[in-house]
Amino acid sequence: MGATNSIIAKLLDNRYRIIHHAIYISLIASFWFIWSFRSLNSFTDVLKTIAYSTTYVVIAYFNIYFLFQRFFIKGKVFAYVSISVLTFLTGYFTQQLIYFTTKEAFLEDMSHTGPLLRDMAINAFTFFMFICIGLAFKMLKMWLNSESKLMLLEQEVLKAKLSNLKSQVNPHFLFNTFNNLYVLTKTKPALASEMILGLSDLMRYQLNESNVEKIGIEKEIDYIHNLLNLEKIRKDNLELKIDYDKSKLNGFTVEPLLFTTLIENAVKHGSQQMEKAFIHIKLERSNGLFTINVTNSKPENAIFGKEGSLGLGIENLKSRLNILYPGKHDLKLINDKNTFTADLQLQLK
Repeated sequence: MGATNSIIAKLLDNRYRIIHHAIYISLIASFWFIWSFRSLNSFTDVLKTIAYSTTYVVIAYFNIYFLFQRFFIKGKVFAYVSISVLTFLTGYFTQQLIYFTTKEAFLEDMSHTGPLLRDMAINAFTFFMFICIGLAFKMLKMWLNSESKLMLLEQEVLKAKLSNLKSQVNPHFLFNTFNNLYVLTKTKPALASEMILGLSDLMRYQLNESNVEKIGIEKEIDYIHNLLNLEKIRKDNLELKIDYDKSKLNGFTVEPLLFTTLIENAVKHGSQQMEKAFIHIKLERSNGLFTINVTNSKPENAIFGKEGSLGLGIENLKSRLNILYPGKHDLKLINDKNTFTADLQLQLK
């Protein structure tokens, strides 16, 4: 259905409006030339048929581009019908004058009520037919334009929502980082300065790179590395691993900061004061799927993993996934005794 609408929209594009008008006018003229073909005995008859067709064209365009816009669309149906009838009668009597050379002949023809009404009925039917064809064409264009505007509006709303969701990723991370900086400035000033540089790189990425729709996966991986390195500075006993095949990810693009929530949750809950704290990340692309698996250690008594304990970040991630990959993603959160795993699969287009 969408493909059909797209084809129709292209055919009705305003760039081809001259062709559209030419086809419509040719349709009216052709009808009357075919109708009058047997009576075209001279050049004068041809000119009269052209003039006759022209009255229909004028009436039709007046109705479609003035009466319909001024009255019908605004709900003034009675006024629209009344003026349409008047324009038809004006056009009809103008047409009759074309074929009569004298006033007497015209009045004589008008005096025959039966044939006159029959001829008016035929003309009224053709008038109605051509008006309906023109209005159907115009209303189809109006509908397609409204559909196009609605789609653009929906896209703008989605973009605004995505931008809002993306912006909500940063404050939680910054809050934790500044807390860490506060501690390090008192205990390890040299590490604090190193963390500030790392934080500067992260902020530069968020400001300069994350405004685009897609970004190379290698840049997103660099961002993840920098984010984890900040945590490593604060907790040197933390084991970090990022496993991926660079050749399989080459040329792959992804939405900026899409995985940040998964990494931040792993940092928050996986680098607690434990003897063997770790965060392991694996990225894989195969068979039309992209998978990121984030596994982190956790204390046995931690409640992390319950749906209500994951916070706003995971809910924002779910909302972004529903917008970006509707029906084409699978997020699994697995809470084991000593580990928590977030497994996200994306179906690639």
